Amino acid sequence: MNNIEHKLFIAAPTVINIQGRSRLIAKIQSEEWVRDLWYEVPECYGQYLCHERSDAFLVGVLSYAMRNHLDVECEAPVGEELLYQLRTYFIPALARNAGDLYETKIIANVDTHPIENAKGVGTGISCGVDSLHAVALHAACECPNQRLTHLVLNNVGSFWAHKEQRQWQIEHAKEFCNQFGFKLIVTDSNYADVIQLNHGLTHIFSSAFCILALQKLWRVYYYGSTYDFSRFSLEGNDKHDPGGKPGYPHHHHGHFSLRLRLRG
Repeated sequence: MNNIEHKLFIAAPTVINIQGRSRLIAKIQSEEWVRDLWYEVPECYGQYLCHERSDAFLVGVLSYAMRNHLDVECEAPVGEELLYQLRTYFIPALARNAGDLYETKIIANVDTHPIENAKGVGTGISCGVDSLHAVALHAACECPNQRLTHLVLNNVGSFWAHKEQRQWQIEHAKEFCNQFGFKLIVTDSNYADVIQLNHGLTHIFSSAFCILALQKLWRVYYYGSTYDFSRFSLEGNDKHDPGGKPGYPHHHHGHFSLRLRLRG
């Protein structure tokens, strides 16, 4: 174990199978605590969990690291394009336009090899206006490679203390997918328990955690937003809700074979 003073250490991810579910898991260690962070999908999607890289976990802990003035060290490598964009654009831009965000340094080896994907096209299905707008735009898209194949219902913060609401949305999402012919992926995670931050301020990072965890499935992933880029701003991004004043360039979480697109 390397010296973890003033940093987070992300151990190499692994995949384990538990009662019909596949779980991508990595140990996260700081000076004060050690926690297992995991993301779980039905076992039939386990083959698409990306255990070869630290990508998902790096982005998942990034807001916590910047807010707590910590660097991040990864045992497993990070995809080249993701690492380049985080270091060169994303982290410096957030730090410069915030009152108290540290410009986190990333200590990681670079993986230059593209990761093959199953050419899935996905978006979230919370059954809210934003997600349904993204679905409506791409359900019958005239460009076949951009047409939705999967809808995803994650659990990384918005449902953490609302189990009944989550179950209600699972049932409605199943009904919607059955009616319109989409494949539904219901996932689970302990993200909100490990990364204890305000979900409204950090949901871009938690959502990217989920997308990159399953990156071997996705060719394209649409992220629903209340607003479009005409309202884009990074000013005071450590204090404002990205949903009310969008300030995060979602495409900076992209890499060689996956494209993330903001829809609003």
